[in-house]
Amino acid sequence: MLLVARTLQRANARRRNVQREMLYYWLCTMWLNHFHAELTYRRRPEGGDPYGPLIDFMLTAMRQVMPEDALPDPETVRDAIDRYKKEREHLLSEIRKLSEIRKRDSRT
Repeated sequence: MLLVARTLQRANARRRNVQREMLYYWLCTMWLNHFHAELTYRRRPEGGDPYGPLIDFMLTAMRQVMPEDALPDPETVRDAIDRYKKEREHLLSEIRKLSEIRKRDSRT
């Protein structure tokens, strides 16, 4: 739930399309929870667009709910994946800190 709140807060602060940000959020969450796969992508050494199963999955799912000319490019999807990963890692770090504080406080 906290990740949803952060996604909405970030989208509103940066005047992004909230619906699209939530779609990125839900697709990344689905990738993790249903496919038990990592949030990864690849990039060719010579450059070019990022690619991989996660980006393919996200673009395929987005094709079901938006017209082809409204789809983001793979670089935009990569950016959304990176934002999600960063927020998730930050939240997990905060949860670990709270857990350590609770353990420490329960010993006293």
